[in-house]
Amino acid sequence: MALILVGLLLLAGACFVSYRSGCVFDGKQGYGDAARGQFYDSIAAILLVGEIGVLGLAALLSSRGPGQALAAVAAVVVLAGPVSLYIVFEAGIKGIVACKPV
Repeated sequence: MALILVGLLLLAGACFVSYRSGCVFDGKQGYGDAARGQFYDSIAAILLVGEIGVLGLAALLSSRGPGQALAAVAAVVVLAGPVSLYIVFEAGIKGIVACKPV
């Protein structure tokens, strides 16, 4: 249960940093501070990979047997990965819309 909470906190951190990246730099229009925006995006990517890894570890530790463990980790990576990525991208878009970097 604690690993799931840590994973959710990492996802929240990735969303916050992605939102800040959207406030700093609009990649589509090219407005704002590109270097700082890419720095925030890098931190968000690291937090996102950590979140997926922690959730995979939680699935691995909560399963019994090697077959069930492989299925649990695969399910977490296949299901949580794209959903988490979508949430982080959406947070970045919300940052662009809210702050309108200039």
